[in-house]
Amino acid sequence: MMYKAFMEEKMNYIGEKCICCNKEFQQGDDVVVCPECGTPYHRNCYKQNGACINNELHEKGESWQRSIQIETEKTPADLIRESENKIICKNCLAKNDKNSTNCINCGKELKKSNSVNSDADLKEFFSEFDSTQKYFGFNPDEEFDGTRLEEVAEFVNTNTLYYLPLLKEYKIDRETAAESVEIYIDKMKEVGSKISLNITCFFFPQFYFANRKMWFMAILTMIISIILKVPGSIIAIIENFDTASAEGLFNSSLFSGVEIQEIYQRMISFFEPYQQTIENADYICTALGYLFKFLMCFFGNWLYYKFTIKSIKRIKNQHGKMPINLALNSAGGTSTANIIITAILSLCVYFGFSWLLIICFG
Repeated sequence: MMYKAFMEEKMNYIGEKCICCNKEFQQGDDVVVCPECGTPYHRNCYKQNGACINNELHEKGESWQRSIQIETEKTPADLIRESENKIICKNCLAKNDKNSTNCINCGKELKKSNSVNSDADLKEFFSEFDSTQKYFGFNPDEEFDGTRLEEVAEFVNTNTLYYLPLLKEYKIDRETAAESVEIYIDKMKEVGSKISLNITCFFFPQFYFANRKMWFMAILTMIISIILKVPGSIIAIIENFDTASAEGLFNSSLFSGVEIQEIYQRMISFFEPYQQTIENADYICTALGYLFKFLMCFFGNWLYYKFTIKSIKRIKNQHGKMPINLALNSAGGTSTANIIITAILSLCVYFGFSWLLIICFG
């Protein structure tokens, strides 16, 4: 099934004809399709007409079908055995005369690295399919908001099987969308919304973002989470203050047991008149906390998509025309160390808040 999908992606609309200009689509042509019936056009042809002219399909409610059938159900081995005197193009699997220098279908040069004409080539061909599995059948040259799918895959690095199909849903062809309101609406239906589920982001958003090296979001979510817990922490201190435990934490040559008790009494005296207000604030913060968790759960993947595209563009600008795969792998992927650092930071902030209260009332 993976092989079949890859062949269809490679084929695109090469060899089919634009019904507007009656010219065949060639390698590199800018092709758009009708969002209703799927009829392909050259972008300029579609712009000139302003709408799909395949009225017959629209009236019948049918979809456009290919006129050229590619034998995607057959394996490369089957194709080779059926074509003893043919050279098979690796790019589109078209059969070519053994003396051909370029593929008759896609135009690719039929040099040894681009053709399959022996058992040795067949073995190498299969190994190349194995190497492309990190793209899971997607075209590595597909445009991704100013980047390429190959670059996105290199940056994501881990769990690409989950992220590549998901991130593809977020990209929008802005030029096509700007052509008309109808096309924009249809494109949004095709693309889908920015919402997807990320359960990790619901329970531990700061750890998810830290793991994905999104430090700004990691620190921001950590701070928001801590702020929303402040009223509840104050109530817990008032209602469940343990002098013995406090002495263990703060008695290290700074406060004696008597001083801790006095600090506790001053805290009670200060917060008691506002206890009802603090409790109400705690209810509100709890509700906001769950709202925040759901927002992170629904939009966490989209935020990661925006971070990925922005990071790739920044790296490309920094490296110019130099290879960037190593830089993408280094800047992207995941980091368990970042999760540990974030956990330590969270504990430091929590104990820092406790120390601040003790010092303020000390």
